[in-house]
Amino acid sequence: MQDIGSAIKAKREAIQRLQNELDVLERAWALLEGEPVSSSSPSQVPAQERHLSGPPSKGQFSPTSQVGMTIAVLRDAGAPLHVDEIITRIAQRGTTVKKTSLVGSVARLVTEKRIFYRKKPNVYGLIEWQGAKAALIPLHGALPGSARPTRVTEATDPKSEAGWSGRH
Repeated sequence: MQDIGSAIKAKREAIQRLQNELDVLERAWALLEGEPVSSSSPSQVPAQERHLSGPPSKGQFSPTSQVGMTIAVLRDAGAPLHVDEIITRIAQRGTTVKKTSLVGSVARLVTEKRIFYRKKPNVYGLIEWQGAKAALIPLHGALPGSARPTRVTEATDPKSEAGWSGRH
């Protein structure tokens, strides 16, 4: 029982440290965006006043997530990139990601035909470059290191097009 209690206490302390880091980053972001920042501690400001409504909805990606950062890097590049180049460019923005984790996240979305497509082994691009059907961005907030996009395009599923024979 004591082990569980110790684990709970350690997790609560870790959550508080992360919350404090998040509060500092949110205040810095607000300052950079030219928004007024209250003199009270960020943790004392209600979430709605800090422009937080909780975690992103399912299907949305935080700009600080691996997927969100990959989207930003690819949009800035404007062309498909090898996973090693994506990792290098994310690192240039101040974040370290593991190759296996990034490839796993991107490959899952490729399999689901969402966000990314695989041009060749370990080379990924954005589906929005392939199609013409407009869709809202599946992101929560702005992307670090890039302008705030407002729309993306999503590829039309070729199977839904007339004349699809299943052979290509």
